[in-house]
Formats: sequence, C-alpha cells, structure tokens
Amino acid sequence: MSYWRKSISIAWPVMLANIITPLIGLVDSILMGRLPSPAYAAAVGVAAMVVGYIAFGCNFLSFSMSGLSANARGRAQPQQAIAAWQQQAIAAWQQHAMIALALGAFFLVSQFIWLSPLLSLISEDTQLQQLAAQYLQLRLLNAPVILLNLCFIGFFIGQGLTRINLVASVAAQVINLLLSAYLVLVAQWHVQGVAVGSMVAEWLMTLIYGYSFWRWARRNGCYPFGRQPSYMQLSALRKRGNTLWLRGLILTSSVASLPWMSATMGNTFAASVTILLNLFLLTSSLLDGFAQATEAQIGAAIDAKGTTQNKILVTNASLLFSFSAILLTGLWFGQDYLISFFSQVASVQDALLQLWWALIIMIGAGSTAFFLDGVFIGLNKVHHLRNAVVVPALIFYFPSLFWLDSAQQLLLSFALFLALRSIWLLVCLLYARKNVN
Repeated sequence: MSYWRKSISIAWPVMLANIITPLIGLVDSILMGRLPSPAYAAAVGVAAMVVGYIAFGCNFLSFSMSGLSANARGRAQPQQAIAAWQQQAIAAWQQHAMIALALGAFFLVSQFIWLSPLLSLISEDTQLQQLAAQYLQLRLLNAPVILLNLCFIGFFIGQGLTRINLVASVAAQVINLLLSAYLVLVAQWHVQGVAVGSMVAEWLMTLIYGYSFWRWARRNGCYPFGRQPSYMQLSALRKRGNTLWLRGLILTSSVASLPWMSATMGNTFAASVTILLNLFLLTSSLLDGFAQATEAQIGAAIDAKGTTQNKILVTNASLLFSFSAILLTGLWFGQDYLISFFSQVASVQDALLQLWWALIIMIGAGSTAFFLDGVFIGLNKVHHLRNAVVVPALIFYFPSLFWLDSAQQLLLSFALFLALRSIWLLVCLLYARKNVN
C-alpha cells in the first residue's frame, strides 16, 4: 500500500470518530433542553465539562500508548518476530491499563473531597449544584472505564486499526441516543437518565475494544494477558506519562483561559469567543486525523532509514496542508453564513465578524503544532512536546493575560502561543532529521 493510501486509510476513521465523539454531550444537552427548567441543561453542561477535563487531562494515556504500540508494530515486520514484538505492545497496554485503573479509582474515591467545592466555585445556584452533583456521582463511577478506553484508543491508533475506534464510537453514540431518550422522556429519570445512558455507552465501547483486542492478540499469536509489568517498567512509564501529562495540563489551561478571560469583557465577546473556540476545537479534531496517521506510521518506521521517515512526513504534511487550505478557504468565504447560523444576535454577529481572522490564524498554527506532536510521539521524543508547550506558555502566553484588554488581543495572544509551539517543534524536527540523515 502506498504512503498516500495508508495515510488516508488511517486518518479518515479518526476524523469521523472525532466528530462523532462530542455528540454524547450534544445528545445530553438536547434532551435536557426539553425539560421545563433551564437548570437541567446548565447542570449537565457544567458536569459534562468536568468529565471532559478529566478525560482530556488523562489523554496522555492514549498518546503514550499509541507511540509504543506503533513502535512494536514496526519492529514486528519479519514473520518470525511478529509474536515477540507484538507481545511487547500488549505489555505496554497492560502498563497503561494499570495506571488508567488507578487514576480512575483515584477520581472515584476522591470526589468526596473536591466535587462539592468545585461545583460551589463554578456556580452559586444551589439547584444547579445539586443536579450537577447527581450527574457527576454517576459518571465518576465510570472513571476507570473512561480512562481504560483511552488506552485502547491509543493502542489501535498505533496499530493503524483506527476503524475499530470508529466502530466503537458509532455504536456508543447509537446506544447513548436511544437509551438516554428513553430514560429521560419516558422513564422520567432526567439528569440520572443521561448519565446512565453515557455510562452504558462507555461500557459498550470497552466491550468492543476488549473483544477486538482479544481477536488481534490471537491473530498475532500473542497472549492478551501476559506477564504482569515490573515496578521498573511502571516507573519508566510514569516518567513518560508525567511528561505528556504536564503538556496536557498546560494546553488545557491555555484553552480554558479563553472563555474565562472573555467573560470579563462582557457577554457579547464572551459568547463570540466561545463560538470561535468551539469551531477551533472542532476543526482541530478533524485535522488531528492526519497527525495520528503520522504518529502511527512514524512510530512503525522508527528503526527504518531516514528516507522512509522523510517520505512519511512529506506525504502526511501534504495531506494535512491541502485539507487545511480547503477548510480555511471554506471558513473564510462562508463566514457570513456560518456567523448567522451560530448566532441570531446582531451584537454577537458583529463581534464574530471582527474576530473571524483570529480563527483562521488559530487553525493554521494549531494544525501545524498538532501534526508535529504526532511526529514526536511516533519518534518517542515526548520531551519536545512538553518543552514546546511549557516554555511559550510560561514565558509569553500566561504573562500576556495580565495586560490584555480586548478579545482581539486575547485571541491573537493564543494564536501566537500556538505559532510559537509550531516553530519550536519544527526547529527540533529539522535538527533531529539533520542528525539522522
């Protein structure tokens, strides 16, 4: 299979799954919107945000797992070595799964300490706090399952089997839609109904992943559950995980600063920045398909000659920038239609027109940074990802928040932060390729 076909075959299921996954939150919002009090929708929105931040903060499990899985796949090319090297991929999954279950148990048990103060900090509305707590108490029962699914997602990305992730996402969405609608509209479970629907959907994903994992292991002559990882193996993984966790924490904080800072600039700009941020995250999820295709292919070719890795880089970069150009062109020339679709408020529409250029810059800089993230995850040089986030954020972006006084400056500062990330990673990549060649 050519590099072009292989990249597209890995990327398109990721892109589709990334669009489908946020629909769990959308289904919950639509169902809550049919109830008489707006407190239901607000509570579920706040609670879903908390679950989302936990998952995003622990996404290092997926990133770390995908690189190691791809490395094992690449080294398992000789027929006689397939079982031995792929057993290493299973061992890596076991290590990640143990950490995921431990973290999930931590969030489950510790909720009695942090849940109530957090909800009090987010909102002073007592009814909203009670409804959000009901939702979170159920969803946090699934914290180990949510984090375990991240390990499965990373494993199958590294193996280039992204269609399994797509199948699991689609099946989960269908079950979530049907079950949540029944529990809310018929059984009148309200907040608990959408929480249980999401929980069952997450368990279904785990079952699909588990079955696919078992079939993959048997097909490769491996044992799905081999020897338990040693303390030294877990310690090495912890160091790798800490590096990726710090990257995720800084990125999450930088993204969260946008709605937080814009809220101090008035409701109009707060609404406008929120809309632009959602569009940025959606397009980033789309373009992330090419980053993960690069991650899987570079990881598999980690021991190959430099020319092989260069071909993979050129192929995926060409696909990424071609797709980005089409996407950005559509966003620029379709801005009037999109603005009227997202808001009917004249003041918000005017603000979006003033800020639309920032969205274009953010997507351009962000897509390049995320693509380079995939390259270094595949190369197992994750310290570059940490440095490319920590240095620009601490030296430039976070200090700039203290003197910003407009939404234009806020979005420009965030776009420059993304651009600095891209430049840092690009310099590191050019230096690494020079040493290889």
